[in-house]
Amino acid sequence: MKKFTAVVLLMAALLLTLPGCLPVDGEPETGGAGRAGEVSRAAERDVEPYEPETIEGWGDGVNSFAAYAGNKGLLENLQFELDLVESGAHLAGSELWWINDEAVTGLYGEDTIADGVCHEGVFRFTFQSPQEDSELARLAGLSEEELRLWAREWNWLNYGYLVRGWEFAATYKPLPEGQWVTPSWWLPPEGLTGKGEDIGPDGPWPDIAGPFDADGNPLPTPEPTPFPEDRQAVEDFKFPGWEPAEGHEGYEISTVHATADGRPLQVRLRWKNEEGFGFWAQLPAHALDTFWEREGEWFVKVTVPEGGEDSEPESSTSSTIYYHTEAGTFEMPADGPLFPRWEDAEEPASVEGVSAELVSIQDFHMDDLELKVLSVKVSGDGELPNPDPDNLRVDYLYDGAWHTVYRPADLENQILGAVGIGREDEAEQGFVVPADALCRAGQYRLCHEDFGALEFTIE
Repeated sequence: MKKFTAVVLLMAALLLTLPGCLPVDGEPETGGAGRAGEVSRAAERDVEPYEPETIEGWGDGVNSFAAYAGNKGLLENLQFELDLVESGAHLAGSELWWINDEAVTGLYGEDTIADGVCHEGVFRFTFQSPQEDSELARLAGLSEEELRLWAREWNWLNYGYLVRGWEFAATYKPLPEGQWVTPSWWLPPEGLTGKGEDIGPDGPWPDIAGPFDADGNPLPTPEPTPFPEDRQAVEDFKFPGWEPAEGHEGYEISTVHATADGRPLQVRLRWKNEEGFGFWAQLPAHALDTFWEREGEWFVKVTVPEGGEDSEPESSTSSTIYYHTEAGTFEMPADGPLFPRWEDAEEPASVEGVSAELVSIQDFHMDDLELKVLSVKVSGDGELPNPDPDNLRVDYLYDGAWHTVYRPADLENQILGAVGIGREDEAEQGFVVPADALCRAGQYRLCHEDFGALEFTIE
């Protein structure tokens, strides 16, 4: 599974500015000697790029299996998640520092909830401003057209995201005194080089791009601004350096991204509490004053619920997971194993004079694939159809509604079971599906245009 990850970092020439130089909420300056002078004075400080820090053995294997749409689901299932990936970390019953949803909803309303995931011992919480593009552009000192520009620096995100996205992070345990770790998602993946030439004009993450309507369908968007040809190669990336945040003891700050003429777009902060837990925040530069207004309120102490591989997570039916596959990105319930896909099911075909019966379900292995073979007996009057496996789908009944959890496109190297015809009015067909298409207990239906819907139950 690919975890959804947004990483934003800046080239050395635009790395650091004084906190007082950053634009704040309210009417932004759009140019003039005042801002130019502030940026110039910041540049004179010549803050060196930062060498990312590591601690041997820190967070080894402490990763969540999935990214949760709503951090509460991650917390409720945390020990269950860690057991899934065999991290060896036993956090059930322990105390952690967690994103304060009241601070988030107090900022942008009840509908804004931070999502949650865990990478190598660091919890990451993300949300985005629901403000209109026109308002965001005004606050950032940009035009709406400029929101469609792409940053030159790895990993080449667009301005619209940089001035909309918020991100907080916290360590799963106290850091050693005087030491830090660097969140892994802020660093280029090992072995990545070049300028992203293969990602096309729509940017680096077209598979998780938006915007979407309330039903998750993509909304029409303007023609994308071409990706900058002079963008920075990954090997030229320099991690933004830190300097003390003036007026805020214990905090350090860096500018992550700025426009070509030096206007800060995104900033990053880090600090520790008295217990030694490490924290980070990455936010639009224009929202820095808002961050300081809620200083000390962004995290709350929580107790990790009990849980594990053999226990059913409590209160998990309200949480969902964003599951990224080659077939797309699906939001599905987080209270059990994950299907290949999750989407509202269409009504199955109604076929007169033909009936289907499930004869057996058998395990089958091909290379590293775990498969299931469903033997189906089709009966009817006269000559029977030979069902095309490409037209098959599997539905699952959840909370009173049917959801499609598998289509043949989800399985590479499809294998078709043998067709054995006993009589003119009866035939048996074998359908091969991935094992995770039937990964939960409950009611299923096999749907095909040649025989309609065949319902069955897996205990």
